[in-house]
Amino acid sequence: MKESIRFSNLDRADTIQKMAKETYDLVVIGGGITGGGIALDAASRGLKVALVEKGDFASGTSSKSTKLIHGGLRYLKQFDFWLVKEVGSERAIVHKLAPHLVLPEKMLLPLIENGSYGKWLTSIGLKVYDILAQVTGDDKRKMLEKKEAMKLEPLLPKKILKGAGYYAEYRTDDARLTIESIKTSLQYGAKALNYAEVYDFIYKKGEVVGVKVKDTVSNKNFSIKSKYVINAA
Repeated sequence: MKESIRFSNLDRADTIQKMAKETYDLVVIGGGITGGGIALDAASRGLKVALVEKGDFASGTSSKSTKLIHGGLRYLKQFDFWLVKEVGSERAIVHKLAPHLVLPEKMLLPLIENGSYGKWLTSIGLKVYDILAQVTGDDKRKMLEKKEAMKLEPLLPKKILKGAGYYAEYRTDDARLTIESIKTSLQYGAKALNYAEVYDFIYKKGEVVGVKVKDTVSNKNFSIKSKYVINAA
């Protein structure tokens, strides 16, 4: 039964037919990581969800990020410890749920003569970062001597280099992470359709009760009725 449901999600005509026929709790406009995340969160909580995207999934900003899932290290400078903890905790969750998509990427923080931060302060800062961001195992910070830093990055300025902090950020394939989020939402019963452009809303007594959609593949229009609409475009 689960297999038949899974494969029916790949049937474009069947998806459109069901979207046009049924009434949803929530319609999400935009198939990037924000829209995909909202669809997954809502569907996993039992809501009936439809997601539409005018282009390909993750074709906008969600495929043009830095590819890093930051742990909020820069916020330590502002003493915003709670934000570092929040961002780091979220990153740890994503790493746990999708270890094949969220991979550690080691970073060097060079220490130079007359620089803003010395070895002791940098060491303490990175240690606090590890604790707040829930960094574990080999990804925890290390303090390197000058020779060790030069070995890892020969282009560092040798004359003024004093050492380096060695810590981990996490790299991801942003577009694939978006697709995985949307695919997971389908397993919770959500419906998702790309190349489906929302061109107007459906109104009833002054309230939005759905969207009007153009299927840009067939150039045919259809409507989706819903209790709520979220614009994540």
